[in-house]
Amino acid sequence: MEALIIPALGTTAVIAATQARHPCTVSRPKWMPEPGAPLHLAHHQGQEGLQVAADAAIDIWLLAGCDRLIYPATSSFSRTAARLSGLTDEQLHGLAAA
Repeated sequence: MEALIIPALGTTAVIAATQARHPCTVSRPKWMPEPGAPLHLAHHQGQEGLQVAADAAIDIWLLAGCDRLIYPATSSFSRTAARLSGLTDEQLHGLAAA
């Protein structure tokens, strides 16, 4: 059985909904911004901002290591993982905004 790895989802609500629908979903516990707030503007976290940066680097690395990648095409975070992945166009699935 394949696991669905979702390190780059933006809210805990999306992670919970995905895990409910796909029980094999994997997500690392970490600080998440308020819905709609960008993760990369976590400077208000002080020293914890370093942990946010480390979490982001780990998430990009995990995404880049997937066999297939389904990601929001408007996310620079996800596009970076896609470029680093070395996957073919058939393995990359950038989703357009609804």
